[in-house]
Amino acid sequence: MTDGGDLAQLREALFGTAAIDDPTERLLEVAAIIAEAFADLGVQPVVVGGLALAYWSDSAFLTGDIDVVMPRLPELSARLEVLGFEREGREWVLPGHDVAFEAPGETLEPGDTAEPAELPSGRQIMVLSLEDLLLWRLREWIHWRAVSGFHQAARLLVAEPLDAERLGRRAHEEGLTPALDELKRLTAEIEAGRAYENREISAVAERIAHASYSPESE
Repeated sequence: MTDGGDLAQLREALFGTAAIDDPTERLLEVAAIIAEAFADLGVQPVVVGGLALAYWSDSAFLTGDIDVVMPRLPELSARLEVLGFEREGREWVLPGHDVAFEAPGETLEPGDTAEPAELPSGRQIMVLSLEDLLLWRLREWIHWRAVSGFHQAARLLVAEPLDAERLGRRAHEEGLTPALDELKRLTAEIEAGRAYENREISAVAERIAHASYSPESE
C-alpha cells in the first residue's frame, strides 16, 4: 500500500517537474508520477487525448492538459490532494504549475491498446497506441468534419514507429478503410506540393461520410 511517506516523496517529485523544459516531457512525467501514486491499487492510467498526440507527434501539437483513462476509485480525490492537486470543476490542477489533470473515461474502447512511454527520468507511463490515436483523429475528420483531425492524422501517418499493418487492420475493423485511403492519398499529394484549402478537406470528409451511409454501402 502507498503510505503517506511514499506520497510525500511523489509530491516532491511532482513539484520538481517544473524544472523540465520540454512541455510534453513535463506533462508525461506528471502523469507517470500520478500513476505511481495508484500503482499499489493495480491501476495503470493510460494517457489519451492531446498529450498522447503531443507524444506521438514529437510535440508538433502541444497541450497543457493531461487526460487519462483509469477507474474512478474512491481513493482518487484523497491521493491527488496529498500530491498537491486542487479540484476545479471536472479537472484537477496543480497550483503554480499550469497542469490540469482529468480522467474522462475508465477504460479504453474495445480494440484500442496502449504502449509504454519510457521517460528520461526512468519512469514509465502507458500511452494510447499510435495507430489507435490516428484512427480517433480520423473519426474527428470524417464524423465531425474537423479539419484539425485531418491535419493531426496526417502528421501521425508519418510518425515513428507506426505499424502500417496494424493500422490497416484496425481501420478495417472500425469501418474506416475508405477514410484511411483518402488520408493517405491527400497526404501524399500535399507532400508532393499540392495545396488543399480547408473547405476541400471538409468536402472529402463529407463525401466519405455520405458514401458510408448510402444504401449501396449497406
